[in-house]
Amino acid sequence: MKPIPTKIMKKGIPHYRKIVSIADLASDYKFRGLDKTRAWDQFIIDRSLKPEINAGEFYKIFKSVNPKELKNIGRELVDFNPTHIDILLDQYVQIKMIKRDTYFYYELLWEDGRSGSNPPNHVPEINRFFPLRDNQESGERGTDHPQPPKERE
Repeated sequence: MKPIPTKIMKKGIPHYRKIVSIADLASDYKFRGLDKTRAWDQFIIDRSLKPEINAGEFYKIFKSVNPKELKNIGRELVDFNPTHIDILLDQYVQIKMIKRDTYFYYELLWEDGRSGSNPPNHVPEINRFFPLRDNQESGERGTDHPQPPKERE
């Protein structure tokens, strides 16, 4: 069984992409080789569909900046305590139930840093995610993954 990581680089759009300056984002888009229209699309995504300027104003800023990478934008180091194995992707995954007043949902975080959630009141697929179990005696972790039937001799 492969080793279980305890920290991973989580992918996604951290909250500071919503507040970093427009010029800094435009410089990053240029650094990544985006053209002005694709950069505008990415800006809308990074601002959570609420851009504070229009496309014309953005294009002027985009044209005026030099390419410069924003370091560690979109990734952050997080603790990782996997609870399951995703047999489709062959990765450890941390699954956490979040309860609200009238519904619940599950947050998922894979070992490669991808994250996501299930729609409200939907449980992750039971044939895809197998729970990890702790071996109380040895301290090792394993899985309750069903074993194939043994061949008869």
